[in-house]
Amino acid sequence: MVRFNADKTAKNLLELITKNDLKIDYVAYKCGVCRSAVYHWINGRSVPSIDCLIILADMFNCKIDDLIIVDR
Repeated sequence: MVRFNADKTAKNLLELITKNDLKIDYVAYKCGVCRSAVYHWINGRSVPSIDCLIILADMFNCKIDDLIIVDR
């Protein structure tokens, strides 16, 4: 069974943001959301919408599959 892992996905997003030396405000601006939404993503309380995942994948030059962590 494949399951979405919110905690690992949150950690992955935080790593990508940090690795690319981006500010939360910048990520929020590019995704068209408030900064608290980004904090919710990186704390595992919510996940980005598909629109935001597309923007994030472009921002980090990766595939959406690389952003979302699943347990198999």
